[in-house]
Amino acid sequence: MAVEEDIVFPLLETVPSESPAIAEVKVEHEVIRRAMGAAEDAILAADRSLFKKVHAELAAELSVHTKHENQLLAYAMESCLGAKRELLIKIARL
Repeated sequence: MAVEEDIVFPLLETVPSESPAIAEVKVEHEVIRRAMGAAEDAILAADRSLFKKVHAELAAELSVHTKHENQLLAYAMESCLGAKRELLIKIARL
């Protein structure tokens, strides 16, 4: 998420767009961080039932987020030219 927030999002923010997609994926990152924290708390408490619940929620959030980011990246790839496009291609391969 740090690579996305420090490199990808600032790059995508330079692509002309009417879409609120970047703001949406930033919010999704916060949701994922909270879910990761809840999973960590469940592990530290050795609470299997809680972990099972928060793990399922985390997996669902990650799935939605990945699809959303893939859509955003596909749009950006169509909109970018030159060095920005090449950088997005390299990042997408990571």
